[in-house]
Amino acid sequence: MLNLILSVILIFQVLPGAGANTQQKEAQNNPQGKSAKPSRESETKTKKKSAEPADEPKKFDEATLEFERRSVNLILLAAENSVKLDDKRSAVRLQALAADALWKQEQARARQLFQSAFVTAINYHHGGKEQEQEQLAGGISLSKPDLRLEVIRLVGKHDAQLCRQFTDQYVEEKRLEQEEKRNQSKQQRKYDSAFGAVDEASQDTLDIAEKLLGVNKKDAIELAEQAFAKGVPQAAGYIFAKIAERDRATADQLYLMALDRLRRDKLPVPGQLLLLSSYPFGDGNVWVSSGDGVNSYHFPVSDKFTIDENLIQHFIATAFTVIARHVGTDISQLPDANVRVGTALFAAKLLQPRIAKYSPERLDEWQSLTNALFYAANEQTQFGVDKTLDQINRSAKSEATASIDDRIKRLLDLAQNTNNFAQRDELYQRAALLANQKPDTPRALEIADKISNREHRKKLRSWLNYEAATRAINERKLDEARQYATEVESTDQSAYLFFQIARVALGDKDQVRARNLLEEAAQKAVGAENTPEKLRALLGLASLYSRFDSLRGFDLAGEAVRTANKIQNYGPDQARLVRGLETPSGKGLSISVENAEEFDLGKILASLAGADFERALLLAQSLENKPLGLMAVISVAASVFEKKPAKQSQ
Repeated sequence: MLNLILSVILIFQVLPGAGANTQQKEAQNNPQGKSAKPSRESETKTKKKSAEPADEPKKFDEATLEFERRSVNLILLAAENSVKLDDKRSAVRLQALAADALWKQEQARARQLFQSAFVTAINYHHGGKEQEQEQLAGGISLSKPDLRLEVIRLVGKHDAQLCRQFTDQYVEEKRLEQEEKRNQSKQQRKYDSAFGAVDEASQDTLDIAEKLLGVNKKDAIELAEQAFAKGVPQAAGYIFAKIAERDRATADQLYLMALDRLRRDKLPVPGQLLLLSSYPFGDGNVWVSSGDGVNSYHFPVSDKFTIDENLIQHFIATAFTVIARHVGTDISQLPDANVRVGTALFAAKLLQPRIAKYSPERLDEWQSLTNALFYAANEQTQFGVDKTLDQINRSAKSEATASIDDRIKRLLDLAQNTNNFAQRDELYQRAALLANQKPDTPRALEIADKISNREHRKKLRSWLNYEAATRAINERKLDEARQYATEVESTDQSAYLFFQIARVALGDKDQVRARNLLEEAAQKAVGAENTPEKLRALLGLASLYSRFDSLRGFDLAGEAVRTANKIQNYGPDQARLVRGLETPSGKGLSISVENAEEFDLGKILASLAGADFERALLLAQSLENKPLGLMAVISVAASVFEKKPAKQSQ
């Protein structure tokens, strides 16, 4: 009996193992998982077995790590070679780019590269201003981007402490530079009682803060606060409008801080109130006068600026404080008493329409303050203030009542009545640009055709067609946009418009239309002369193709590399779209600059590396322009750390 029981137990011990083997065989023969449900015991054993690392993942991980090590070595080698370059501007960029790419893999080495890049950038900047100007076709000269800020921007992504160290050094450098400028000019700005005793360095500090805003926002705000600590710099209105284009919330924050500081002064300066009077109303004009002459400031304000009633009410509250303190305080013993009273009276009268519109319940109070200031001013000041305001109002009324059509007609009449061909062409150009502003593109082009100078006529037509194409793209009128884009002369400008139109088409899921547009632009670009314009066109087209057709993207990227090898001294500073329109007299110049990632060769090859790493790397290494080649190699190698390329080196 005992033997029988033992036999049964042994049988049951063997059977589960056999069942598990059967289940494994069924799973191999049926990978979709449709086999019979395994027993709980066999399921547990299977889980334990699958939890053990398999050989295949081990091999994959080792291959991936080896591939990443190779990419790190490529970046380190490129960074090492960058130090030997005579072109120190490129050396800075390459070291910073390498440091940015290596931060997660080789942080200590990356920090060293950032430090080396920043020191090189400082030394380069001290080398002379002429090397920081880029001479373009048509006599256009542009300032190159500040390399110190480029390094700060990249290091700010990784190390707050090092970013602050570089920022402090940059700020000190800029202050010394601006102080040296003032000393060289030997024209120290005198104290102007209309604006108060504002430290000259405050304006410099505000300029630095504006430049730093897109790089290190926290430190930029701290600098702006320092600038306003001693008063309101005369360029405050312009700076606020400029900051608002990038970051409206920050501009509002700084503006409220400036109002608060002014309101806390025991005797705030009326001229400083006027310097703050434009921003909340979206106005690009500032006037300051004490009745003896006028200081005027005019600057562009984005058409996207929206009026914030809350901000206006803060300004009005501050205005009441500033004006009331000049009524309720005896300032007769102050050396600038007459100027203060005159400026306060000018401010009270100038701002009265805005008080009436935005705070009508306090209008009587405002008028009482204005009357008190009027009687406190001497007769000459009274007359001067009224005369200045009358001139400002008449000028504003003339601009408001004269329609664009009236102004165009006046310019055309003047053009037809002059015998000076250059002057006539200039008047026609101004009229055409006004018609474009309306916008009335057909009329603008019709007026442009009246210009006698063939070269100026061609450039103006190209400018107008570009503007019209851009408007049509924004309005999603793609056929109209294409029509205007074909009339744009410059290869890169035309291609830029075409791939912007194609981008909209892709967004509408119309890949056929997008491809047709890109191929039309590619045909024009490939057949063009080997110039930076052709290179930018090819890069832009390759960039968009890389998003949905990597094979065609590689074709155009290869054509771009061959073009780059035939162009001397092409660098990253040229990877932007610059349009210029000179007046026929040569006395005026309109410039438009657009920084487009689509023209960055390194980023394009990095994008294509996701489809075929080795092919992208080969293109990067085939660039004969050494700085451009090193930059491309770093970008391609760095793409490995962002996403695993489809084809890896074995």
